[in-house]
Amino acid sequence: MANSTQQSDLKVYLRLLTYVRPYAGFFAISIVGLLMFALAQPMSAYIIKYFVDGLSNPQASFFAEVPYLSEVPFLVDLQLMQTVPLLIVLIAMWQGIGSFLGNYFLAKVPLGLVHDFRVALFNKLLVLPNCYFDHHNSGHLISRITY
Repeated sequence: MANSTQQSDLKVYLRLLTYVRPYAGFFAISIVGLLMFALAQPMSAYIIKYFVDGLSNPQASFFAEVPYLSEVPFLVDLQLMQTVPLLIVLIAMWQGIGSFLGNYFLAKVPLGLVHDFRVALFNKLLVLPNCYFDHHNSGHLISRITY
């Protein structure tokens, strides 16, 4: 008996997963956004090293240590005093964009699922015979759509 219950539960679960398939892209975008948000934390910690170095030597160049960027004239001239605040602002913007993408698209998935379930239920109710509505209270039917 328990085995048949597990099989029927699995069938129901797999049937419900078919409703999630159209929202896989939104879910993937939300994962990318949350990864952007998470990556901003180590970036902020890494910038603190340069902030402390800038306190002791504000005239030091930020990109002098990077070999392939040391040849770019504009980047070599950037000092820690100019670069660290700019990078802090850019990291905060990166984190904000990641947070927005992660939260917005992650919320869009369940809202879309609930909408799809309600539309499917309403479409089923539209094709039911009149005797079904005679035997059921209208408040019960409305609450079934709403909740």
